[in-house]
Amino acid sequence: KNKAILNNDFYYYDVVRINIRKYRRMRDLTQEQLSELVNISLHYLAQIELGSPKKYYPLELLGRIADVLKIPIKDFFETNSDEDF
Repeated sequence: KNKAILNNDFYYYDVVRINIRKYRRMRDLTQEQLSELVNISLHYLAQIELGSPKKYYPLELLGRIADVLKIPIKDFFETNSDEDF
């Protein structure tokens, strides 16, 4: 039988946080600018991007960030072998 490969609990949060930072930089936005556009605190966005301490956030917030960055939400889940998880 095929057995599913399970990643650790924070794997997808790490993929998403790295992609948030990547797409934010591609749009030439600072953390402060993005946090204002998404209507969250700079501290909250910094915690999400750093992943330390591990920060959970709602799917609705991820959708708002994707809307502001003008990307499909699914792009946050793409993995890049060059990145460190």
